[in-house]
Amino acid sequence: MPKIIPDLKEKIIAGGRKLLLSGDPKALSLRAISNECGIAVGTVYNYFTGKDQLIVSVLMDDWLKALDKMQAHSIRAKSFEAGLENIYDDLVEFIAVYRKIWSGFSKGTSEKASMHGHHGEFMDQLGNCVTLLANSNKVEVDADERRIICELLLVAVMQDDVSKESFVKFVSREIR
Repeated sequence: MPKIIPDLKEKIIAGGRKLLLSGDPKALSLRAISNECGIAVGTVYNYFTGKDQLIVSVLMDDWLKALDKMQAHSIRAKSFEAGLENIYDDLVEFIAVYRKIWSGFSKGTSEKASMHGHHGEFMDQLGNCVTLLANSNKVEVDADERRIICELLLVAVMQDDVSKESFVKFVSREIR
């Protein structure tokens, strides 16, 4: 009878995260993850078709955690500007962890294409944070403005020469 391991997929994702963040992403292997988790490599393949799919799962898991944090900051922000600063900081924190890994993805993998295919979904999720922030601070933001804020936010956090203060000042000036 096979051994039943509770929450095995989550355990594999956690093991993958640990190895992914502690070393060279290119050196990551499903065999190393199986050793980390104390399971057979075939068991990992029951959940993931390859290492890129596991990396995407780790990224998505952590993205959802970052999103929860951004939503909480959006609701608790004392002002629209303070909330934008918090969302900006949360995105910078997420990107700082995963920028090297994301840039290391091999071109043309279906998983990378899948991540790019999620851009609209990411923008909708960020848009929900902006809506929460605007509503909790009684700021009117329509759907087009929300989308523009989200796109600008993503561009700003990816550019070393765009400061948080410049981003917030620009958006605040345009919204008010």
